Amino acid sequence: MKIVDHVENGGKLNLTSDRFFNSEHKSVEWELCLEIKKEWACRSGYSKFYNIWLRQIEPNSANDLVNTQYRIYVYRSGVYKDIISSTQKLENRDKLGHTKFDLYDFYDSSDDCLYLHCDVEADCYNSIINLQNKLSNMLEGEIFTDCVINIGEDSIKTHRCILANNSKVFQKMFEQNGMIEAQKGEVIISDFYPECVNAMLEFFYNGKIKKGTLENYVEDVFAIAHKYQVESLKYECEIFMSNLIGKGK
Repeated sequence: MKIVDHVENGGKLNLTSDRFFNSEHKSVEWELCLEIKKEWACRSGYSKFYNIWLRQIEPNSANDLVNTQYRIYVYRSGVYKDIISSTQKLENRDKLGHTKFDLYDFYDSSDDCLYLHCDVEADCYNSIINLQNKLSNMLEGEIFTDCVINIGEDSIKTHRCILANNSKVFQKMFEQNGMIEAQKGEVIISDFYPECVNAMLEFFYNGKIKKGTLENYVEDVFAIAHKYQVESLKYECEIFMSNLIGKGK
């Protein structure tokens, strides 16, 4: 393999495949990594060492250890030959199956190439998304709600703990026993559209807002975020508005 000859003594070369994914679960991607190192090996002088592993890219996951099932192999002369395959043990997602192997046991000498293949099977359970879904279900299903927000003729049942955890204004309301909101569990919002209040609650419960809502109400959503001191929501609105300015809208 000609590329191997370009590795200098004491140096290394890292090669990475294009990322691949399942079209039904695009939030998780993988890439195959190959490292070629040329190190001093005492009496034999400099020798080449080869490491291979699979990297799992999952931005929304808080877990470094995963139970991904994989198989890294070559197909040569009509025969499959495994380099490394998964076990049932948890592994670090950055270096799945990290192993040293002899390159020349696997490459095709007929055209001086190494053809690597990788099969992956993964459980795409995501703890963060799962939590977001559960919180959204609590809001939509009105599960054990203890507070109601009235916006004109519309009303939304919600949870004090969620409101207080996301907004300093709501927190102060419920902390002061003398306030009506704390006594009755009722909040009246008369200066914003129901769509804006729903957008703020959507952000409270799952950390994001539908793009269409921002397109139609971003200034009002920013205003309600400012009034109720929701800094993270203000930031989201600012980013969205800055992108509109950049597009000349």
